[in-house]
Amino acid sequence: MSQQQFLNKPEDCQWLRETHLKDSNLNNANPIPDFKSFALFGNEDCPQKIIVYQAKHPTVTSQKYATANLMDNGCYSFIKS
Repeated sequence: MSQQQFLNKPEDCQWLRETHLKDSNLNNANPIPDFKSFALFGNEDCPQKIIVYQAKHPTVTSQKYATANLMDNGCYSFIKS
């Protein structure tokens, strides 16, 4: 999990919703409100971990909205912070 990316453009947030979040437990059972930024850990095609933030420019002390880990079935399991 050495590769990390931080993204905060609206089109990147939309891309995340349409790709990795469309089948997640958080998106289906408990929709994610509009988030402004996120961090990907691992390859962007199949990241091992995703953290979403409500702030566009979060600081080290900013609260995460949710953290997702890739499950064995290929979907993401989100835990709200």
